[in-house]
Amino acid sequence: EEEYELYGEDEEELELADAMADISQMAMRTESKTSLKLVRKLTRAAKAGNADQLRELITPGVDVDAIEKSGDATALYLAADKGSVRSISVLLEAGAAIDRRCTSSGTTALYGAALRGHVDCVEALLNAGADSDRSATNGITPLYAACEGGMHECAQALLRARADVNCAAKDGRTALWAAVALGRLQCVSLLIAAKADPDLTSATRGTALCAACEYGKGDCLQLLIDSGASVNTGSGEEGRSPLHAACARGSTGC
Repeated sequence: EEEYELYGEDEEELELADAMADISQMAMRTESKTSLKLVRKLTRAAKAGNADQLRELITPGVDVDAIEKSGDATALYLAADKGSVRSISVLLEAGAAIDRRCTSSGTTALYGAALRGHVDCVEALLNAGADSDRSATNGITPLYAACEGGMHECAQALLRARADVNCAAKDGRTALWAAVALGRLQCVSLLIAAKADPDLTSATRGTALCAACEYGKGDCLQLLIDSGASVNTGSGEEGRSPLHAACARGSTGC
């Protein structure tokens, strides 16, 4: 049986063109302003969530966005990934670029916090002006990442910040599609309440209703039907209806 394909930080064969300019620029800044030894100390402190050590390391002229090599995470991303609000505050006070894309996937600190379910970090970054819709290079936004992981509190915070509820990945899948496919019922409810369009169609995987049928998510199916989702909208390139998808997968409950 085909399994749902998760989008994650280590997704292979990503289109990195949009992020390479940022990453290359950071690498050059590393060489010119901040020693690699200091970069390593900064990243270790951020990864550990050690705000006090970060404050000691950040002296005038230190580039807090510096990375050791292309594809690495910035200190801000690592602090968000760790869930350290204090470290995030220290780095932002020192001028960290809040929407900088980093990592091999071109993700931001907000994306990292949302993916890990650190709602306090998500709120801190949003309050500091982070772009709620700044996507990774595959088009996945922080809202999508939160919903895919079932991080409903992070999803709620992003929706309060007016994140685009219908923003789609490059393959057309939306946050609603991902939440349904994985049975993230709380996230599905949040997205429907935020007026997510249940009839948006991925080029290859169909609508959210098709996802519910394909993966046997009966509870999500009922929520979608109650919200007015079309039961006849075709599924991707093959043009199958949700009923076809349910029958093909043997999802008798759907």
